[in-house]
Amino acid sequence: PRQRLVWGCLLIGYFFLLRRSEFLKIGKSYHFYCLKRRNAFFSDDEGRRTSYKLATSVTVGLEGAKNDQFGRGSWRTMSASGNKTLCPIQGLRHVLQARKLLRQEVNPHLCAGLTVQSVVQVIKSTARRIGVPAAKYSSHSIRIGGATALASAGASKIAIKFIGRWLSDCFEEYPRHAASSSKGLSRLMIR
Repeated sequence: PRQRLVWGCLLIGYFFLLRRSEFLKIGKSYHFYCLKRRNAFFSDDEGRRTSYKLATSVTVGLEGAKNDQFGRGSWRTMSASGNKTLCPIQGLRHVLQARKLLRQEVNPHLCAGLTVQSVVQVIKSTARRIGVPAAKYSSHSIRIGGATALASAGASKIAIKFIGRWLSDCFEEYPRHAASSSKGLSRLMIR
């Protein structure tokens, strides 16, 4: 169940271009805006809450961010990718099932106590296993990887900036809206 939690949280972080502080525990604490369970749900084409079986997307709401000191928050929706393994819908499903198996259903944070350190260990271990330099990968690789995948697949700069909640164009250094504006982006990310 723990590996399932890690995998699901990695998928959510990747597809929503989350900063580590937006979905993981840092040290012994969470930032106030760390993604809460109540703010992540399966959704339909209009971004409305629905069941897993009827879901065409996942919607997440952040109560703030590093670049949102006033805590205005933001909501983003990502549609199904069309891939059974790499998909935001499957990511949320993995997280929810793992939370249940780990008896973490009452944990208010979506990723149920998963720390940056434990995620970095998984990332670096995977890098070593496939023969790439582990030192080049960190928790930020999740966000960078998602932005790079979108840019490489031809997603517009505005769409990338919107999903990643960037206020500047700094994301352009990495690779080289509403629910309807993100439709199809998750499909681009797995090509």
